[in-house]
Amino acid sequence: MMRRAEKMWDVSREPFIENELRSVFSLLKRFSLLRDLKVIAPWKSLRQLAEESMPDKHLRFILDRYATYSGSDPRKAPAVLASIAFVEESFGAWHISGGLGVLAKLVHERAEKTGVKFHLNSPVQKINVHRGKTTGITLETGEEILADAVVANADASLIYNHLIAKKIRKLKKVRKNLAKADPSLAGFSLLLAMRKDETEPLSHHTVLFPTDYDSEFDAIFNEKKPVTEPTIYICAPHDAAMSNDENLESWFVLVNAPAHGPNAFDWNNQEFAHDYANSIIDQIESRGIPVRSRLESLTIRTPADLENAVRAPGGSIYGTSSNGARAAFMRAKNRSPIKGLYCVGGSAHPGGGLPLVGLSAEMVANAIGNVHNAKPLRNH
Repeated sequence: MMRRAEKMWDVSREPFIENELRSVFSLLKRFSLLRDLKVIAPWKSLRQLAEESMPDKHLRFILDRYATYSGSDPRKAPAVLASIAFVEESFGAWHISGGLGVLAKLVHERAEKTGVKFHLNSPVQKINVHRGKTTGITLETGEEILADAVVANADASLIYNHLIAKKIRKLKKVRKNLAKADPSLAGFSLLLAMRKDETEPLSHHTVLFPTDYDSEFDAIFNEKKPVTEPTIYICAPHDAAMSNDENLESWFVLVNAPAHGPNAFDWNNQEFAHDYANSIIDQIESRGIPVRSRLESLTIRTPADLENAVRAPGGSIYGTSSNGARAAFMRAKNRSPIKGLYCVGGSAHPGGGLPLVGLSAEMVANAIGNVHNAKPLRNH
């Protein structure tokens, strides 16, 4: 299985993951097309690949799990997602001391040193377009900021249906693709401050699988309701820099959940959210992991909270799902049909998750540099 995953990575890495996906025709022109298709098997789902390759159901659970990295259903997600298994095994999983907030802080500091000016708490009302080209943005205050290039890190559906509200012929196909695409699953998370227990420390990453994995995807994608017995992910980093109290440690607990919204599930019900959080803690403790006896504080974040905090529609933080062989081509391209407008983030190519979002940003930076003949800054 891992040898197959490595081949999938080798085939998909350069043309698909590390470069812009301008069109499907660019892939069809590849000299090695037939060989690549045999390796990737776009007609096959991740679940089918798992069933063919792994007789043990517990190993299949692990492979199925990789579909959720892009907010998808393993029964529909493409088999090529198995390449993630090879990437994790070969390159490892990395942690930033102090947490991801440190990365944001350092990027902010680096940007300011190179001359970037930040306008915080300045909501954008619209992206201005004139004769098929962006001319800048308008803030909710009415202030207009002129620009040769606009990089939008919002969800693609917000970019093309709200920030650009008027009818534009160039956007007809993009809007059609977004309307047809399935939204990704959302996340229900718990942020816990825990008293340390040196006798039984958890691993950095712990995944507690249910007895019936398929019921999770049925509930989320078909019934659009919270999962009674969900897969539970616990992140318990042994990092003193993440707590200002040496006797405490931080846990992040995540379960997959249906999106929030009128045609999905109403996550505004705070009473249900608290009951659901307690149910998740009950299930963790039933696996022999003490929680309540060590718990100092608990913060609950529902898909509705995610929608409000980061404006991810329905809390679907991965944008559109990877359900189906054509799903990757339905994602927003990094270069918009609107000249001068670029899309980055989880809803744009190549997909969700921090590593892919970083690659998305690199692609856009290179694209802007090529178009505007930008040169690297010196002495920084």
